[in-house]
Parts: sequence; C-alpha cells; structure tokens
Amino acid sequence: MAIRRKKTTNWFVNKFRDIQDEARWLGWFNALTLEFIRPLKRFIKNFLFPYNVIKIKTLSRGYQETDELILHGMFQLLTNFVEKQWIGHKYQCYGKIFDIDEETEKLIKEEQTTEFIKDQIDAFKTKNEETQAIWDLHTWWTKTRPNRNPVEFKHEDYDTFKFIPVLDDDGNETDFSQLIENADDPVKLADWKEHTIAYRNQTKQWDDEDEAMIQKLIKVRRSLWT
Repeated sequence: MAIRRKKTTNWFVNKFRDIQDEARWLGWFNALTLEFIRPLKRFIKNFLFPYNVIKIKTLSRGYQETDELILHGMFQLLTNFVEKQWIGHKYQCYGKIFDIDEETEKLIKEEQTTEFIKDQIDAFKTKNEETQAIWDLHTWWTKTRPNRNPVEFKHEDYDTFKFIPVLDDDGNETDFSQLIENADDPVKLADWKEHTIAYRNQTKQWDDEDEAMIQKLIKVRRSLWT
C-alpha cells in the first residue's frame, strides 16, 4: 500500500520528496530531468524564442505605421504556419487536398448514402476549400505581391514647382500649400499631374487588394492549426 506523504509549507522540501518518489520508479536521472532539466529547457527556449512575438521579415526594424504592421504581421503568421507547420512537418497529410472518388460522388448524387457520410463528405469539401484558400493566400503574399510594378512618385519634378501657402479665415498662413497653375513649364506640370493621378489610383487599387486578402485570411483563421 502506497503511503502519500503529507505536504509541508516548504516548497523545496516538497519538491525533493516528489523527486524521491519519482526516482523510485524512473531512476534519479529521469526524475531530475522531469522536474528540472525539461522545465529549464522550456524556459530558455521560450525566453530566446517567445511565441508571443512576431518577427516580421518583410519589414525593416525602423518605425512602421500601424496599418503596415497589421498587414505584414498577419501574413507573416500565415507564412510561418504554411512553411513550418505544413511544408516542414513530418506528416505529409498537413496542407494536403483530399480527393473524393467518383464512386462516392455518384452515390451522393443518387442519394444512396447515409446522412453521416454526407456530413463527412461536406466536411472534407469545406476543409479542401479552406486548405486551397490558405495555399492561394501564401502564394499571393510570397510571389504575386512582391512582384508588383509600382508607379514611382516623381519627387524631382515635384520639387521644381512653385507653391503658395494656404491662408486661414484670419489671413494667417497654414501648414498647407497650393500649387501655382501658371508654372514655368506647363507641359511638365500637366505630365506630373497625370502621373500623380496614376500613382494615387494604383495605390488605392493595391490597398483595396490588400484589404480583400486580409478578409480572406480572417475567414480561414480557424483552419490555421495542426
């Protein structure tokens, strides 16, 4: 009959007694490993590589606006999931799209399957759709988006134009300025305006695309686990 030792108020005494009890069955080395070495290893690993810190590889260490941090942080988590938990996992079934054979599809159409099997097939189809969406988002972030061909803003032309300060209701200068239409080179001014409109339209188009992809990522959030 095993006798349970009475706990004391001294943590060290209780810990030593626990190690003694475990050593009877596991040996001293395994008992010490279980009580000290493993927790210490876990503590060091979590300290050096904390799970609550996102290391964004697509942004520099300098100051970043919050909207950029949200976008890049979310897709960094997606990239880590796909490349470490799917591609780098020892089980090849992760991230795999399962096929439903033709015979099963035929039985479903003929309504010769049970409700349970139909529910299982529907679950597989939903899982396949979410898995494919995750792969598509990863491809867009790692291949499509980095290869965008941006319209560069013409800072050199902008610096050559003349501006006058905008006045408030009391006639005082504000922080805003207005471009003088009768610039020295009207052709360059017209070209710069057209170029600026194209730049702004492209920026808005890409912002809309980024937001659409964020929404797609949120919809498959519950599938980002193994």
